[in-house]
Amino acid sequence: MKKILVLVLAVVMLFLCGCGKQDKKIEKPQDTNLELWILQDVKDFDFSSFTNQIYDVGVRIYYGSKYKVEKNEQGQMIDPTECVKYSITAYPDYADGGSYVTNIVITDPTIVLFGLTINSTFEEFDAVFEEYGCEMVKQQAFHSAEKDGVKYSIRPGKFIIDAKVENRLGITM
Repeated sequence: MKKILVLVLAVVMLFLCGCGKQDKKIEKPQDTNLELWILQDVKDFDFSSFTNQIYDVGVRIYYGSKYKVEKNEQGQMIDPTECVKYSITAYPDYADGGSYVTNIVITDPTIVLFGLTINSTFEEFDAVFEEYGCEMVKQQAFHSAEKDGVKYSIRPGKFIIDAKVENRLGITM
């Protein structure tokens, strides 16, 4: 009887704690001028002022609203020298559905987050993210910081924010 009670309690705890979508909310920095934030639910967001680069199976990529995008002779979009691109996918797994910002690529030096820009030094980047208790990776060409499934990376001329999306069914993007 005691074993059955423990088993029932375990199943109830798994149901209450482990089922459904993750509800990780990464706080948007107060100082940022990004239009969207990582893991933001954009299901009902109006993208009419954004340029859609790619609408493909499982991923949509948008340029921020202030960027004008040109096309080459083959009709392919050319990234502006300075821009912000937002990738929208399902989350926390590609099979779960939904529309969440899961990747942000910044090449615009006027964009600020956590007091940093793409022109910040590795030392400035490290100081900010070490204070947040992130796991740090320091390479010669880039530095990255990871916490709660979100990775922040800086390299000369580029800042990337990337949320880890699971792929339990092996869906290819």
